[in-house]
Amino acid sequence: MIYFISDIHFGHKNAIDYDRRPFSSVEEMNEEFIRRWNAKVHADDLVYILGDFTIEDDAVKYASRLKGRKILIRGNHDLYLRKEQNRAIFEKISGLEELNVDGKWLTLCHYPMIEWHGSRRQPSDKTYGYLIYGHIHNNVKELYRRVLTAPNALNAGADVNGFVPVTFDELILNNAAYQKRAQAILPTLPEGGEGQVCFTDMTLADASFEAIRQGEKTVEMRLFDDKRRRLQVGDVIRFRPQNGKDLLFAEVISLRAFAAFRLAFVEDALRFAAGFRSQNAEEAANAMRAYYTAEEEETLGVLAIELRLL
Repeated sequence: MIYFISDIHFGHKNAIDYDRRPFSSVEEMNEEFIRRWNAKVHADDLVYILGDFTIEDDAVKYASRLKGRKILIRGNHDLYLRKEQNRAIFEKISGLEELNVDGKWLTLCHYPMIEWHGSRRQPSDKTYGYLIYGHIHNNVKELYRRVLTAPNALNAGADVNGFVPVTFDELILNNAAYQKRAQAILPTLPEGGEGQVCFTDMTLADASFEAIRQGEKTVEMRLFDDKRRRLQVGDVIRFRPQNGKDLLFAEVISLRAFAAFRLAFVEDALRFAAGFRSQNAEEAANAMRAYYTAEEEETLGVLAIELRLL
């Protein structure tokens, strides 16, 4: 299997704040990257790292804990390459790679590009080419319009792809959502301004996943825990079912906090939008006990997340 990832920034505390990463410390971020990587990548898999692996001098302490073969496409923060022991951890180090994978022409570069091999071809053309890039993280600027509007320009940044290496097909799915939100943000930016598309991952019961897919449920109810406190209007939630590999992407269009589920569900419109069309407020609140305890609810409160499918 071939995977892609960019801009991990191991050891870079500022990346947490700058990119609104869902980690409370750089140590947590480092360990979570390693956990997610090793849960997915196997020893004989090949991972293309499109730059900015770490800002530290010692890359070996991270790479030695990661499964798979590794090819590095240099980024602006890969200064550790001055040391031989750091260069040795990669099968190959390059500034740019052009390759054909399963009949797809790919140009790999840390930096976004205006043109690349096959960039102007039609998707039906055998020489239609894709750019896989990094560097811009999850940011949106007018300067980036070319890659934010080209369906064959794919951002491999960790912040767009769930902080884990992803396949080409996963790049396509994640970037469709990233570009849709980015294109909505672009016209709202002041001259020289910038925005972000921040992703949050959530798992749903299969029935809830299908209800959101069918448009029967437009509000997701959760405990107001640390993860949910990081949410902002305009963020993108990447939903996965408990059983299955499908993905749904939804934009957060409103956030409302309540002390308890029952207090939220007294509003008929909210209760219906949350999928409880045949239950009263008390019944709907009791149904949430399948997921959360009364103690958790009392301690944290609850959050109503209004969604719009992308």
